[in-house]
Amino acid sequence: MLVGTGLAGRMGVGIGVDGMPNCYLLALCHSSSLDNSTNNWSLFNLIEQIKVREFPFQPPFESHAYWRFNPDEYEIDFEMRLILVSDHGLATQSNPLPLRSNTARLRIRVTGAPPIERPGNYELRVEWRRQGTDSWTRCDSVWPLQVEQLQ
Repeated sequence: MLVGTGLAGRMGVGIGVDGMPNCYLLALCHSSSLDNSTNNWSLFNLIEQIKVREFPFQPPFESHAYWRFNPDEYEIDFEMRLILVSDHGLATQSNPLPLRSNTARLRIRVTGAPPIERPGNYELRVEWRRQGTDSWTRCDSVWPLQVEQLQ
């Protein structure tokens, strides 16, 4: 059984707890395409390292979050947000986005990511909450990002 360590952990795969939405894959890429005949996404140029000229930097990339829902969570209004956590203690987040599904899986593509304030090692994370509540739950999924200053 995978528990978010080893290969699965490095790939951003998180194993969730029954009774709550779970982001099982989180990825950052340059672009993507949805195949109309198979309904499958292709992610192009996965991004794990970037060089930036000026800070703060607003990433123009796509963030993809793949969610799993239990049947008792269908048609319930949740919210999600992206969190960018740095190795020097900074954390920036996106505005909340709607998260609602009527099936076992939901794929969400977000253009952009939270702003990057300075060079360092970052982790892209995702959090969710039931709409109308204050408390956020962080999923185990993580996408590493190394940011360097272009000289």
